Amino acid sequence: MLEREFKELKFGYAKKPRNLPTVLNAQEVQKIFMCMSGKYSLVAGIFYGCGLRVHAALGLCIKIIDFVNKSIYIFRGKGGNDRYTLLPQSLVEPIKSQITTAKECHDKDICESFGTVSLPLR
Repeated sequence: MLEREFKELKFGYAKKPRNLPTVLNAQEVQKIFMCMSGKYSLVAGIFYGCGLRVHAALGLCIKIIDFVNKSIYIFRGKGGNDRYTLLPQSLVEPIKSQITTAKECHDKDICESFGTVSLPLR
């Protein structure tokens, strides 16, 4: 038996089992959000509600948020792909409030001769 040649036996490599991610239930998520407030709650809400990664969430611009269709355009997300994601209704007012706060801060900076940007010549 040991001196025989085995032909046509095709075995694949054993595959490593995939570990399923740990997912929080609704009560656990609610407890986390109850411990947050202000901008931290808003950013966490964007992570959770829109399914964004850190880079995409922190790089949001006003022009990519569509309040009418409740969507956000993600430019060059994971893998360099562009996509749309949903904007939960519960985040609409907090985002609008943050936009108002940022605008007030920007207007104050402009009045104090700050907040301008120089662009390179082409």
